[in-house]
Amino acid sequence: GLGKTIQAGLILKELRARGLVERVLVVVPASLQYQWRSELRSKFNEDFEIFDGSAIRFHGRGGDNPWLKADNIICSLPLAARDANAASLAQAPWDLVIFDEAHRVRRHRQGHTRIQPTTAYALADELKELTYGMLLLTATPMQLHPYELYSLIELVEPGLFKTYATYDRRRKSLPRLNTAMRHLQTWSALSGAEREAAEHDVRAVLRKRDLDLS
Repeated sequence: GLGKTIQAGLILKELRARGLVERVLVVVPASLQYQWRSELRSKFNEDFEIFDGSAIRFHGRGGDNPWLKADNIICSLPLAARDANAASLAQAPWDLVIFDEAHRVRRHRQGHTRIQPTTAYALADELKELTYGMLLLTATPMQLHPYELYSLIELVEPGLFKTYATYDRRRKSLPRLNTAMRHLQTWSALSGAEREAAEHDVRAVLRKRDLDLS
């Protein structure tokens, strides 16, 4: 009810207008496939083909990669995540991949070494290097461990942070950065002592080691 399909359609049309996307994959819960196809067709004049097991067998006759037989595809997550389907899907280039119910696209860290991705995350991780853009949609409130948020950033902006430790240091610097910005915005109202303290805070935030810009 929050208009995820509308948001996705607006982004899709804008990218099409810019000439940035042709091949689009939409991964949704099985029960929502026809709803997505109907709304994209009626509201955005976008025609998508639903891929189920029968469609994959039909398009894959003769050993062809079925995912190359259509440019606009909607499929369910369970279907896309099956080993055989995921392998052929990853061999097909995509310009835009949209994940509905993206709260399922998660990667957990257990202890310091064990990483446990969900099936949805493993699929997204496989596709991230093959696509121009990835759109993650959810209307489900999420309480994320910082590592899970870092994992989502790794999908949509790979390499933005060198490591999780780098991300975590940057994340922890944000409260000091916010305080420094408040000082600057209210500078004229600060007393002399407050300005001196504010200068100290601002300089501390701008130091390279605090922001971990290396």
